Amino acid sequence: QRRLTHSWPARAMVAVAIVASTSCATIRSSEVVEEFAVTGLVLAGPTCPVEQTPPDPECADQPVPAAVIVVTRGDGDLVGEVVTDPTGRFTIRMPGGTYTLTPQPVDGLMGTPPPLIVTVDRAVAGLDFAYDTGIR
Repeated sequence: QRRLTHSWPARAMVAVAIVASTSCATIRSSEVVEEFAVTGLVLAGPTCPVEQTPPDPECADQPVPAAVIVVTRGDGDLVGEVVTDPTGRFTIRMPGGTYTLTPQPVDGLMGTPPPLIVTVDRAVAGLDFAYDTGIR
């Protein structure tokens, strides 16, 4: 356990902490890492018990807001997670590499979509996940 050996006034310690925090936040590596936008949509369906031909627009799959998607690197290290917006869309910026996007269970929906393995070397769109509502 570390103890302070100096008896500084509380105001001085706060100032030191703020300066240290600010200087750490502004240190940047000379290496420039290009990041790419990865986007997708999370939907749930079916929303009606019987499919019709032609399809009824009222029975279209619905967006899943606040769905969590965990992102890991190819080696399994956690990168982070992204949460869908009210329209079921998500965007995350990542440097090039191979990633696994794993949707997490959502209360009220059956089953969880399988993970997607994605190689990011440019902007990637259309990473869509479909949850099952259980309606039959």
